[in-house]
Amino acid sequence: MLPVTIGTRTMRISSYPLVSLALLVACAAPVPTPQPWPLRPDPVAAIGGQRRADLVHLSLDLELDHEAREVRGVASSWFRALRGGTTELLLHGVGLEIQEVLDATGQALEFEVREPEIRITLARPLAKGEEEVLHVRYRARPERGLFFRDRSRFSEGFSPSLFTQGQKHNHRHWLPLWDEPNDRATLEVRVRVGLSMEVVSNGQLVEVERHSAESRSFHWRLDQRVPTYLLAVIAGRFDRFRAPHGSVELEFIVAKGAGEQRARETFGETAAMLNFFEAKLGTPFPYPRYSQAALADFVTGGMENATLTLVGESLLGTREENQDLEGRPRRIIAHELAHQWFGDQVTCWGWSHLWLNEAFASWLELAWVGEVEGENARRLRMEQYRERFLARSERVSLPMALDWHTQGCSPNRAHHVYTKGPWVIEMMSRLVGAEEFDAALALYLKRHRDSLVTADDLVQAVFDATGRNLMPQVQQWVWSGGLPELTMHHEVLGQELVLSLEQAQETTHLVPLFDCPLTVDLITSTGRARHEVRFLERSHSWRLPFDGELLNVLVDPEGALLCSLRQTKSAAAWLHQAADFEQALGVWRALPALRQIAGSSPAARALMLRILREHSEPLLRQRAARQVTWISEASRAALVRAVCEDQLAPVRSQAARSLLDHIQSRPFTARDPLSQKLRTQMESETSVRTRETLLELLDGVAPNPR
Repeated sequence: MLPVTIGTRTMRISSYPLVSLALLVACAAPVPTPQPWPLRPDPVAAIGGQRRADLVHLSLDLELDHEAREVRGVASSWFRALRGGTTELLLHGVGLEIQEVLDATGQALEFEVREPEIRITLARPLAKGEEEVLHVRYRARPERGLFFRDRSRFSEGFSPSLFTQGQKHNHRHWLPLWDEPNDRATLEVRVRVGLSMEVVSNGQLVEVERHSAESRSFHWRLDQRVPTYLLAVIAGRFDRFRAPHGSVELEFIVAKGAGEQRARETFGETAAMLNFFEAKLGTPFPYPRYSQAALADFVTGGMENATLTLVGESLLGTREENQDLEGRPRRIIAHELAHQWFGDQVTCWGWSHLWLNEAFASWLELAWVGEVEGENARRLRMEQYRERFLARSERVSLPMALDWHTQGCSPNRAHHVYTKGPWVIEMMSRLVGAEEFDAALALYLKRHRDSLVTADDLVQAVFDATGRNLMPQVQQWVWSGGLPELTMHHEVLGQELVLSLEQAQETTHLVPLFDCPLTVDLITSTGRARHEVRFLERSHSWRLPFDGELLNVLVDPEGALLCSLRQTKSAAAWLHQAADFEQALGVWRALPALRQIAGSSPAARALMLRILREHSEPLLRQRAARQVTWISEASRAALVRAVCEDQLAPVRSQAARSLLDHIQSRPFTARDPLSQKLRTQMESETSVRTRETLLELLDGVAPNPR
């Protein structure tokens, strides 16, 4: 929540009391960090690792035994020696029973398991560029990486399925392979399963071979080289539905019983998303096929395996069934599709650089939201990302990507890649210009297709395409932690505003002073005067002229800078800001202040109820419903009206939850007309979440007496 306090000092521009609002301020102390000196080089494994050979091809010939929860078979890795005299090759494996390792001639090779490594001694040294294949026969009953399921929420009784999940180092728990993101290989998968199941993997289906009345094998192949963590295998009793899209074959995979309607309503925007991303990035989709599978009890929100994205069954539903998910399926589907370019086609060089995968996917996810829901919706979702980032309190000071200067502050190599990450990309785009930045991304993707990247590669591509040098942005937003914690003071002197801004964050070897370009809008009785300011110091002041009567001061009104802002403004200024419905972000930021003054301000209460009733943005109506915490006849009536009349389930649900707080001090009665309205609504309510809250609201209230 946003900490808000009320002051009593009076400004010259208004006779209203002042309201001090700390906008998204990280309220905990910075993470304790060790003394950074003396510096030591990073361990090689932490910054991408090193290879003795280049992995060229990975081929699997496996049997998956669902009943035994077991995998057995042969995993073959083709390597090309990078150095002459190579006598040993490494694979990764944890908890595997390695039975034998053979080379290309069938000769048995000596091996030593020192988890997570499997060290294999070659029969003879390899010359530079010479290829060798390792055939590893093994079996495993994995607890990670390969997951077996017995049920689907769409099927009655036993419904077997299984799936893999590789990122970050999970494949090694069910499969011997090179399990780092710093190499790429073509993939080939032959999997034998029971006759009632089918297998889907990366790339194209080559053939299906029936072995007996009880089993068959599926042969899949991907001819583009990808990191091995993007390998995927799923098996189960599926229904598969196709959608046309030019040269790309689109497919939606669901458990039997889920039905075509759920599949198409959940994944149906994929073709339009693909068109949008291709146009925005100036780069065609990387693969000839793209499948999406909804799986029982999937272990994460979604996974962008090359050509085969996996999501959980919880996303799968009709429009009515998914109305409580607040648009989450759309955003996850767009996020994982964006990864086919950022993460699959172009991959971070080691997990320290994970932000180059995730930040772009999160940013493009919201680009699609803006395309279909409007720019205001996109900006409000960005604001939610900022709030989630700052909710991490003391961890905010951790850099998004750790380098050798900051290695001691956290065992993890990457932080905030889903929340701070898209903000960093957004700020880069604004600095360069949207069209120019998109053109630079096209160059970046073309130049580094099927290869590994670091931040330097992105900076170089933007510089070559636009002449803009983004290294300062990488230095302060990627390799450093924290954010500008701005404190604002202002004073009116005649027809000038003296504006003072201070960077109040505690600076450490992790958290710097930031370069802060800001827009300041002065809202007056004659209109809006826009000023562009910038400062790199601890604090700075400006004298900004204006005409007419000053009504409000808006710092960063478009949300262009990732920062927190502590400001003191009059109640009249907050009311003016919240009443400007066209500025959705301004309304969002004003609502917590209105909540704090609602107890003493009829105007604030009336305006909040108007936002709940009339604003066109569902996210703002939902936020307003959350902020209606005072109890009155008008507030109860407004919340009941939202429950009964709003077209969006998340707004109805939030209004019902707010009513739950109200009834603690004033329960509904059987003869209360509002409770009668709620009971009528409950009978027709299609939102499960809203209906459950209504049941709780009306618990103990007798039906309408006749």
